[in-house]
Amino acid sequence: MGMWVTMKGKHLTVKVDLERYINTPSPFFLIFMIDEHLLLGACWEGEFEGANVDVYGFLRVC
Repeated sequence: MGMWVTMKGKHLTVKVDLERYINTPSPFFLIFMIDEHLLLGACWEGEFEGANVDVYGFLRVC
């Protein structure tokens, strides 16, 4: 796992992988969780993996 920044509220947790920057409109790999339920990202080989997505588009759908 790379270097992650974690923002944690009462229910929402957002993790951003700072080591996997891609020069695109969606540059970071993200994990979003609500009360330990994975909303965005994946579980790969027993560890959480971030998804490279449009954050604004994801939040508009939620």
